[in-house]
Amino acid sequence: MVQAQGKSDLKPATIGNSDKLSPGDGVVAIGSPLGLEGTVTQGIVSALNRSYTVSTEQQQQPQQQNPFNFQDPQKQQQQSGSITIPNAIQTDAAINPGNSGGPLLNMSGQVIGINSAIRSSDSSGSGQGGSIGIGFAIPINTAKATADKLIKGEKVQHPLFGVSVTSATDSNGNGSGALVAAVTKGGPADKAGIQKGDVITQVDGTKVPDSDTLVSVVAQHQPGDKVKVTYTRNGKSHTATATLAAAK
Repeated sequence: MVQAQGKSDLKPATIGNSDKLSPGDGVVAIGSPLGLEGTVTQGIVSALNRSYTVSTEQQQQPQQQNPFNFQDPQKQQQQSGSITIPNAIQTDAAINPGNSGGPLLNMSGQVIGINSAIRSSDSSGSGQGGSIGIGFAIPINTAKATADKLIKGEKVQHPLFGVSVTSATDSNGNGSGALVAAVTKGGPADKAGIQKGDVITQVDGTKVPDSDTLVSVVAQHQPGDKVKVTYTRNGKSHTATATLAAAK
């Protein structure tokens, strides 16, 4: 959090409601790409509820197929150098290195997201390849909820499920669930009996067609919450209850 002291001429931005966004809505990104201050680019909301992992060392380059442990960003930077962001807004508005932290606005000028990362064509992972029309922003409702807790002096905790997943597909290529690629020993999923190779299809009655959905659903909970997980193993459906832990 940043507090401006001794300033009386600052006009705060108007905060919008990111829950009201729909794919196709017009958006504007403001930032300082490549050091060019006050740059404005325009695009649309390409998709909602994306999950991506971004390196804390190169915060413009998301990665794929990472454990969604939802760890504290500072500690995760020290341990693995990456942060998993669930429920992100995907936009084709040009976002480049230097845009991170800038606002994503709706067409009414309201802040509905915080620009965070891009999917770049640069194979080195530096993010210096520039925008290819796939950018990500943290929904403002998510950012505001976290900011409100920090302002109150509360600790922000994130839920830990303890699995790594990829998306599973059926014979027609349609999403059929989240395939468990690895299970953290002693974690909530492990204690619930979930194993590598299981395909998670529902959480608390919400269908899980892919790994992104699973990440998003789990992220909506708090440490200590009990979630009912439906999964398939060897063609048979099973249910288990997992108690989410707090990421460290």
